[in-house]
Amino acid sequence: MANNILQYYIYNYQFYSINFPLEWAINHYDGTGPLQCKKCQYNGCKDGIFYEYCNDCQLFQYNSNRITTEYCKESSKHLRGKYSSSVAPILESYGVGEY
Repeated sequence: MANNILQYYIYNYQFYSINFPLEWAINHYDGTGPLQCKKCQYNGCKDGIFYEYCNDCQLFQYNSNRITTEYCKESSKHLRGKYSSSVAPILESYGVGEY
C-alpha cells in the first residue's frame, strides 16, 4: 500500500519538507532561505523541496539555532545517500543514525 501522506507543504510558492518548521518558513532572515540564498536553494533543496539552510546561513545568520530532532533525521537520510558505508561510524558518532 502506498503512503499517501504528504511529505511537504507549500508556503510563498516554495515547497518545504513537512519536517521543516512552518515558523521558520514564515520568518527567514533577509538573504536566507531558498528564495533569497543561492546556496540554500542549491544545497538545501532536493527535488524542489527545501529541507535545510546552507552552512553559511545556518552558522552566520542563525548561529546553528534552527536545527530540530526531526530536521536532523530528515537531513541524515540525505547525508547517508551521499556517503559510502565506511563513513557511517563517523556520522553515527555525531548522532546521525539510521531512522
